[in-house]
Amino acid sequence: RPLAQECMANDVFDAYREMYYESGGASSVYFWDLDDGNFAACVLFKKEAEKQKKLKAGSWDAIHVVEVSPGKMTKYKLTSTIMLRIETDHQASSNSGNLNLSGSLTRQNEVSLAAKDNAAHVANMGRIIEDMENRMRDTLQITYFGKTKNVVNGLYKAAGGANQNMKDDLARALQAELKGR
Repeated sequence: RPLAQECMANDVFDAYREMYYESGGASSVYFWDLDDGNFAACVLFKKEAEKQKKLKAGSWDAIHVVEVSPGKMTKYKLTSTIMLRIETDHQASSNSGNLNLSGSLTRQNEVSLAAKDNAAHVANMGRIIEDMENRMRDTLQITYFGKTKNVVNGLYKAAGGANQNMKDDLARALQAELKGR
């Protein structure tokens, strides 16, 4: 691939990083040739979390590999992996501790789009990467963090948990009684 296409992609994805990753972080894009006139690109993002109140450390690493098969309709095969790491301080009453949460999520997608030049390829890759990152972020936020919260709440209830169970049982009994009328 021409160096000009790689330079253009680095400029475009650096602007993307500024928009989505706010200040800080890093991005890099690399291209290489495959067989039969196809090519591939790897788009990388890294963001270290700034230490805040209870957040001790954290990072977001996104790796996007796009295989491109030019033709009348160019086929783009995207494989994305996001690696997330969070370390927090936790304090309840006089007890304190740390919570370390890390993991990765990988997804694939294939689309066919029109592309007549290098700029169109970079724009198409930008759109599919943006869509994939948004979907993966939503999955992490809703599914994984939601499930983690439910598991923690199921394993441990703070003071008053027994009272909440009694309230829930009473509410179910009242609803059953009202349905019977």
